[in-house]
Amino acid sequence: MNPVDKINYVSGLERVRNLKIEYGEIAEAVYAEEKALELAPGFCTQPIPAHCEVRIWMRPSEDSHILVEFWLPVEGWNGDFLGTGNGGFAGTTQVLELINGVRRGYATASSDLGTAPDVDGLIGKPERWKDFGHRAVHLMTVVGKQVTECYYGQPLKHSLFVGGSTGG
Repeated sequence: MNPVDKINYVSGLERVRNLKIEYGEIAEAVYAEEKALELAPGFCTQPIPAHCEVRIWMRPSEDSHILVEFWLPVEGWNGDFLGTGNGGFAGTTQVLELINGVRRGYATASSDLGTAPDVDGLIGKPERWKDFGHRAVHLMTVVGKQVTECYYGQPLKHSLFVGGSTGG
């Protein structure tokens, strides 16, 4: 049996909670049991495997406010990290991408690209445009690899990205 299948999520979360992240602050690191989610009235997912959810606020500039979210499978991690893109002007993390990744055994990441709560907040803010244009995806990837290796206590096999439109 793959030793990752027997990870102690409690110790993994504790390691992540103590992780020092450049430009970042861990807002939440929690265990999520296997369950279906209701994403909208009448739209429920099939059960999502147990996983840990980590949310980090990234502030590489004084104006930055980037949310990055990571879902880490408790069992069956395939050894890979999967970063995901976003669409349009973003504004939220992509829960469906996180679900699809964790179901396939990936440590999966998504970002709001620093555009929440309203893309109009970027007007006259060149640093926030940098976040939206490239910095949010870059930081999501760098920090995502760091969080994943810290949580599982071993190096990644591969780092992958999937996405279209903005961040693709």
